Amino acid sequence: MKKLVILIIIICASILAGILIPKKSIYFIFEYSGYYFILVSFLLWVVSLLNLYSSKLKSLILQHWPALLLCTTLMVFIFCMAPPKFKILNDETNLIGVSMSMYRSKKVSLPIQGFNLDFKKPEYKNTLDKRPLLYPLLVSFVHGLRGYSAFNGFVVNFICGILVLFIFYLFIYDHFPRIYALLSILIIASLPNFVIWVTSSGFETLNLLFIIITIFLFNRVIVTRNIQQAELLFLTLVLVSQCRYESV
Repeated sequence: MKKLVILIIIICASILAGILIPKKSIYFIFEYSGYYFILVSFLLWVVSLLNLYSSKLKSLILQHWPALLLCTTLMVFIFCMAPPKFKILNDETNLIGVSMSMYRSKKVSLPIQGFNLDFKKPEYKNTLDKRPLLYPLLVSFVHGLRGYSAFNGFVVNFICGILVLFIFYLFIYDHFPRIYALLSILIIASLPNFVIWVTSSGFETLNLLFIIITIFLFNRVIVTRNIQQAELLFLTLVLVSQCRYESV
């Protein structure tokens, strides 16, 4: 409960800051603090998620491993049948550019031109992009594990695709027999838009994932009346607002 109050205070302070601070100063503050804001928001969400479900994770996997295996197999099949590639260049290249800035300098600026010579520090001309920050943050994590690559967005979407199928399965499983939940995986995986999204480097799959998580948690809050579930739902809504413009 205390964390929830603190989070509400931070959000209110952020809104007031956006109204009262001059526009030029806002750009500067956003460029240098945006990374840390979205990072802290994501970490708070992960901690809340683990506090709620870490003790149930092993039993969840043991109970539903056939569904998880089906989700993973379908994603591998989709990536083989429709090899990943950039589709909406203006979106995808900008998202990867912001992820590079997050990875290298912990800023949320978009590099648009510059020089990268020998062993000198790269010099880029930057601008601020209008796109939300959660997807570039997750791609920057993959950069940290594998080194920078413009193709790391496909790794994020592959993982998000598996989670979309599995969490939707869990939601259906809460209300219907297992066979219908398994069929729901096949239905989602067969949708043309889903195949296009997961094999691109855009934020649509992540957005779909957090919409499904929001619906799943909202249902759990109504059923259980649990304050920890409500806290996790609230934190999820904060991240949903950073998935895609239309999410707000």
